[in-house]
Amino acid sequence: MAEFGKIKQEILAGRKYEDASTPLRSFLSVLSSVHSRDAEALKRVCGLDEQQMGRKLTPEVMAGWKRDYMPCEVTRAPLAPSSQGTLAAITVKRPNQAGPSTMTFIFWDEKWMWMGPEPSEREIQAIREYRKIKAEILAGHKYEDHSTSLRGLLSLLSAAHFRDAESLKRMYPMDIEKMGMKLTEDLMALCENSIGGVEVVRAPSPPEQPQEGTLQPVYVKNPGQTVPDDTLELVFWKGTWVFLGNQGNPGRWRNDPSHFKTLLEKYGK
Repeated sequence: MAEFGKIKQEILAGRKYEDASTPLRSFLSVLSSVHSRDAEALKRVCGLDEQQMGRKLTPEVMAGWKRDYMPCEVTRAPLAPSSQGTLAAITVKRPNQAGPSTMTFIFWDEKWMWMGPEPSEREIQAIREYRKIKAEILAGHKYEDHSTSLRGLLSLLSAAHFRDAESLKRMYPMDIEKMGMKLTEDLMALCENSIGGVEVVRAPSPPEQPQEGTLQPVYVKNPGQTVPDDTLELVFWKGTWVFLGNQGNPGRWRNDPSHFKTLLEKYGK
């Protein structure tokens, strides 16, 4: 803790700092980046990219994070093993805030990386809605709504759960038959298990006015896991949010989704 306070004062005095060997030092690197408005340095210590966080690393965004995080007092920073995928939480107290906040870091590719700011209230409410409607679908209620990425995912789950092949075809932007796929009972059961059997960890809010082809990630984990296992990718296509595919697990949840664009170009309806 003494090292944290010393280096933080040096950062405020103008020192640039970058060290991701522990969660606490990674937090100091985040503070250094936002203090100097250095977006490239911040990307190097951030486990989520701009799309995954749902916001651009503009000077205004970094100035806001500086206001939020620079005055923080660290109250707890337990040690964590440096093994791939391990999560660590630093507890901080912000001025004028009643309770503590948590900064989460993940050990990935030999360094501790910040998992980004806490979810917005909009994201929290969307995930709560997702869980509620998911339970209703599995209890026997049909559902179809493509107005957001999470609702599009729920529509896919509903179509698969009720083995409704015609509805399921509407849930994809690709021509299923052109891809050589047949929506058999077994395939629809697999789809239901793949979507219904995972838990949503993060779901950055989609843009208010998405463009045709806008991709939107939903991060999921298997029950009992503590880190994301996979990324489900949805796309805004012909005015609706539909399911595009998944990145593939384990260990690929942070991959570049650009290969999905090739699928759209080749098989898009």
